[in-house]
Amino acid sequence: MTHCHFHIKNDLPELTTFQLQLDAFFDKHQLCTELAGEMMLVAEELLVNIINYGHTDGLEHVIKIEFLIKQDLFSATLIDDGMAFNPLKQQLPTLGQSIEHTAIGGLGIPLILSLSDEQHYQRKGQYNVFRFERRVRQS
Repeated sequence: MTHCHFHIKNDLPELTTFQLQLDAFFDKHQLCTELAGEMMLVAEELLVNIINYGHTDGLEHVIKIEFLIKQDLFSATLIDDGMAFNPLKQQLPTLGQSIEHTAIGGLGIPLILSLSDEQHYQRKGQYNVFRFERRVRQS
């Protein structure tokens, strides 16, 4: 089992730190670059939502991140102290409609569900804890 812990602030430029950490983790463990790109999309979707909508106080907050490899399973856990929000309980948009009948936003959840094998959310005290997992293969 191998893991990496770090944190970022709730500020969009901090996504660069996240990207560098994920790239380094995947490189170190010789994991498929395609998978790294897909996991980047999933995590960025979650992080952008946390950063843009998780807090209304305008203050700096910390988002804790953990990557874990256990046998052939990659998992990422994001922990934030924002408003309680379980993305897995949100109504999924109707896909396949014309652009005129498609609501703006809401496509992140289907993206998360399609690019990860497992997703788990829980509220622990004042924290949102979201974990997603994906089977991996070495590059």
